Amino acid sequence: MMKNTTITTLAACLLGVAGATAQNPPSAFTTPAGFVTHTLRAGQFNLIGVTLHQPILASGAFTGVTSTTLTDADVNFSTQLTANSTYILEILESDGTNLVGVTQDITQWTDTTITVNDDLAAQGLAIGDRYQIRRASTIADIFGDENSAGLPASASIAGSAQILIQDLTGSGGFSRYYYNTGGFGTPATWQQVTATGDEVAVNASEVVIPYVDAIFIQMPSGDDVDLVITGSVKVNSTTIALTGNFNYVSTGFPVGTTLQNSDLENSIAVSASAAGSDIVWLQQEDGSYARYYYNSGGFGTPAAWILINSDGSESNVTEDVEVGSGIIIQRNGPAVNVNVVP
Repeated sequence: MMKNTTITTLAACLLGVAGATAQNPPSAFTTPAGFVTHTLRAGQFNLIGVTLHQPILASGAFTGVTSTTLTDADVNFSTQLTANSTYILEILESDGTNLVGVTQDITQWTDTTITVNDDLAAQGLAIGDRYQIRRASTIADIFGDENSAGLPASASIAGSAQILIQDLTGSGGFSRYYYNTGGFGTPATWQQVTATGDEVAVNASEVVIPYVDAIFIQMPSGDDVDLVITGSVKVNSTTIALTGNFNYVSTGFPVGTTLQNSDLENSIAVSASAAGSDIVWLQQEDGSYARYYYNSGGFGTPAAWILINSDGSESNVTEDVEVGSGIIIQRNGPAVNVNVVP
């Protein structure tokens, strides 16, 4: 795979469920934490996913579910969540169809309620279903307020590394950011490059990296850079919405995911040919992509993952294929939710 990605477990973080009382003692659980190292190749568009995450801030079971408003009477969200940050709700347990692993941005909250974008009640979310909440990572979390990650930077976009984040408006485009080192009375700061080429200073702590999206880091020529990301490891499955032709997604987990154990074949489009299947693109060391699809088999041919060669021919996959932190899924069909297991 393209990244020389490694993970080191630093500690087991003992966390308590928010809202514990004398009658409702905390349910302690451990979450592994550590760091991963991504090698960003010079002169390439490096596709990566943020596979280590912010700590769990609240966890529990819903006591009320109404449309987009969700209630947990045992938690005071006003003390757990702070203004000017984006928070992510994850569904951990539910009898609702395809709800386990679903994530939602939390748009507002009160002491005991949160509001999300989608009508989860209509999708089967119910009282007693379990959840957890994390803060979404930002450019400052991953790369540092002052580019402590060490991305190539200069006083202009020329010669600087660019971070490409999918447009949160759903336009299918990307927003571009780079670290401007300043000079001649101009302070160093992160800049967003607009569609017209203008540059606007941004607060890196407010630029969210979507939880289930992969990002590109466009590196200039020169030396490779090792990007170290720290955080908590997800131990539950992740549901990803495929909405367009090409979907740039984070696999959510730092190591260990392969095509064979990802469970993707049970939620993407599969058929007896590439023409009727979703295509999974995996980036390679040289920046190119290997393309795979799941052949559903038939007439004595077993179901299996198939590699599409550069000349269009196909090869059976005989060994486990490691899935990197970020992948591209070329969707063949309408929008669908896919589930990736740890």
